[in-house]
Amino acid sequence: MTVSPNTGDNPATQTNMKENNKQQIFEESYTKLLYTLDDKVTFSNMVNLITSSIEIVDKYKKLSGLEKKLMVVKMITTLIDKHEYDESVKKALIDLLNTVGLSVIDTIIYATKGKLAINLTKCRKLIKYFKCH
Repeated sequence: MTVSPNTGDNPATQTNMKENNKQQIFEESYTKLLYTLDDKVTFSNMVNLITSSIEIVDKYKKLSGLEKKLMVVKMITTLIDKHEYDESVKKALIDLLNTVGLSVIDTIIYATKGKLAINLTKCRKLIKYFKCH
């Protein structure tokens, strides 16, 4: 009779299992993101892709906030790498993601948690003003 070792207590095995699980979540999330993509990543649809990515990844409750943020960045970076062939555009899109995109992610998260203080009265007045003119 062969006894298999108890791998539940081995930290290296636990780390590998967590990484495999994260990779599986990434692949599932990336596939879902592909269905939201009309053509390819552009400067004008970057915020929409970030928003869609956050919505997809947010469903995985076992991931921490930082892990979700990193996964969103990885998903969009992978999308750019696989679907943009012009190296200068690819670099510009990744630079945009790594600068403005990170702030957009944080802003969306703050807004969904109700931590973004927006004066709705002023916003409504502005909207009414622009509708009239």
